[in-house]
Amino acid sequence: MNVKLPNNQEAFIQSLVANGRFESKADAMTEAIRLLEERERLRTEVNQGVEQLNANKVLEEDEVFPDILAELNEIERQRSNSS
Repeated sequence: MNVKLPNNQEAFIQSLVANGRFESKADAMTEAIRLLEERERLRTEVNQGVEQLNANKVLEEDEVFPDILAELNEIERQRSNSS
């Protein structure tokens, strides 16, 4: 797939590669797509939560927080592994 980016975005990607943040433009684009996928997953989860709230389907905090903390820990682990 060939993608034509606006000049400012192309320069940003090139600067990330030049600064050693990514090994290649392809690596930077792969990370960008991964982040977009994550954002869309979170958007879906938020929408589901809003629907549940509207339907009065709520959970107590002790039912929810262990899962939230586990997910946050996993996100932090992934970030530290990708750095």
